[in-house]
Amino acid sequence: MKSSTATADYRARFDQLQTRFIDEPRETVREATTLVREAVDHLFESGHDTEQLRLVMQGYRDLLTRIEGGGMPERGEDRERAEVPETRSDTERR
Repeated sequence: MKSSTATADYRARFDQLQTRFIDEPRETVREATTLVREAVDHLFESGHDTEQLRLVMQGYRDLLTRIEGGGMPERGEDRERAEVPETRSDTERR
């Protein structure tokens, strides 16, 4: 599967999961975890560069920080994330 096609598929599947969250929060989170695993596996298989993998690691760190802190940061509080340089895939999504 081409990377852009795979990305669109993962995003569409995630959007579908979000619509079910209110009715089935635990199951939806389990399925989202599986989806993220698939997406990361695809990232490795498609040969992405170190910078893209660094961004994945940064996202994991941010997730764990949010979990440890008991919630999501308020808008504008996540300064480190705002300082991440854009990658080619960021600009392609626009």
